[in-house]
Amino acid sequence: MRKVGIYCRVSTEEQAKNKEGSITSQLQRLKLKIEEKNRYDNNKWGKLVGIYKDEAFSGKNTDRPEYQKLLDDVRRNKIDTVIVTELSRLSRSVTDFLSFVQELEDLGADFICLQYDFDTTSPAGKVFMTIIMALAQFERELTAERIKNNFHARALRGLLNGGTPILGFDKHPTQSGSMIINKDEARIVKKMYKVFLETAQVSEVLKYLKNNNINNKAWTSRSGINYGGKPFTHSSLYRLLTNPFYMGKREINKENKELDQSQLKTIEKYHFVDTSWEKIISELDFNKAAKILDSNKAVRHEATHDFILSGLLTCDECGQALFGQSATGKTNKHYYYGHSKKSECQIKRYPAIELEQRIKKHLFSILNNQALKDDFIEILKELSVNTSPEYKGQLKAKKREEKSIQGQINKLIDVISTSDLAGSVDAIVNRLKDSESELEKVQEQIAELEIKSANEEPETIHPEFVLDNLKKLSSEKFRKFKLQKKRMITKSVMKSIHIGPDNLIQINVWTKENGNKDQRNSGGEKGVVLPFYRSGRTLGVANASGGGRSEKKAKKNASPELFMDESSSSISIGGGGGNRTHVQDSF
Repeated sequence: MRKVGIYCRVSTEEQAKNKEGSITSQLQRLKLKIEEKNRYDNNKWGKLVGIYKDEAFSGKNTDRPEYQKLLDDVRRNKIDTVIVTELSRLSRSVTDFLSFVQELEDLGADFICLQYDFDTTSPAGKVFMTIIMALAQFERELTAERIKNNFHARALRGLLNGGTPILGFDKHPTQSGSMIINKDEARIVKKMYKVFLETAQVSEVLKYLKNNNINNKAWTSRSGINYGGKPFTHSSLYRLLTNPFYMGKREINKENKELDQSQLKTIEKYHFVDTSWEKIISELDFNKAAKILDSNKAVRHEATHDFILSGLLTCDECGQALFGQSATGKTNKHYYYGHSKKSECQIKRYPAIELEQRIKKHLFSILNNQALKDDFIEILKELSVNTSPEYKGQLKAKKREEKSIQGQINKLIDVISTSDLAGSVDAIVNRLKDSESELEKVQEQIAELEIKSANEEPETIHPEFVLDNLKKLSSEKFRKFKLQKKRMITKSVMKSIHIGPDNLIQINVWTKENGNKDQRNSGGEKGVVLPFYRSGRTLGVANASGGGRSEKKAKKNASPELFMDESSSSISIGGGGGNRTHVQDSF
């Protein structure tokens, strides 16, 4: 007698909560099928030993608890026959479905689907299931594409595709996706903008709203749950003041706003369109408010200071990393890069703003001096040999292999769906099984390599990459970036910065390895470095002595370098042998 397990699934919580809904119907139909089979086989066909229900889980993948429990029970021989009402209840992915059916076959278990009245005991059943699942996935992808294109077309007409209500507007009673002005709320919105334009402070608007007991918009969802109606916060008010809906505009592809628009397809580009509803605030007032908010953001930025060089700076005297620090004086706050532990070094800490400005100045000179830029690129090209990081190279190759195997699987599925010979189908299914097994191994290797490559130090950085991020570092937009992005750009340009008691700041712009001071001085480190002489002055705060590094000592360095000597206001480019091209600095 068969040991039967029945599997049911619904996608949403609403379906799961409905006691007389889909789950109940699926269970009823499956139990009746078992009873029917037993009637024709003297009650010896099979016994129901397991019921597996995944409630509020999508069929796009197999990350479902009851589905996994069903598979475990099949592997432990607790179940030898699985029954579902429709194939989509089990899976919406052809690959996942074929993998499931193949595992059942390997374990000697059967699969029955009421929707098409077939099972896996016949070759015809296998082919039919493959075709049906392929068509189901194809239809799902077509539906998703249609929805995406429809949403985009509606957005271009200035209509909404859902979202929460906004203060000042109500949903249009007849036109889906449009809004009408709520006159009472619109007066509040106008007053909020007026107060902000007069005071230039979000806090003053919050004070006005609090004093007048004005809360954010209250609304009720379709399921009857109440939202909103609470006091404004700084962030919720900021979102309101920056919402272009009020000036009758709608953003298209907002998620692509920071991307290079020239590299995007027309349908993906970020831009504004006119809304289908009237404006509450004039475009002039909206833009005035936006400028004030931007200027306020810049002030807040200066007040806290972003230590973009933290983690890059190293004291050559003791070998410690230097990190951002602050101290409060009588009139204002001071920012430094200093030792994280107690140190006996001559220089204890370095003023952050001055240090950052000097380093940026010398780096930007590469962009402003064409001769220096050309030589810099040539040096990088010489060093940037085709030696990609070990794990990243392996990962790239494995992903190509994965794509190739997936292509083979797709072709085999096509062959199965068009073959009429049972013997041929069995042979192709065996090949499909081998390919899927190989694909699984490759995917496991990819997962392992992704972890390794994430922690792998890059061995080379291409000149274009360095220069592109150097341009970002020098751009006006840089100060508006979030700290995480600022540090990412900075670290992509500079590998490390070494500061010594001899007033020498040495920047490793591109390097294969982090050598210590002795290695760098002896030419042991490969890369491009920018040593900066201080001409008897020091940036350090402590009992630092003056002095600079001698020309003779500099020439001993065997690696290609860019030299900046402040005393002569010039830049020199050299390759370690002492022969250097002298270029007058533009600063």
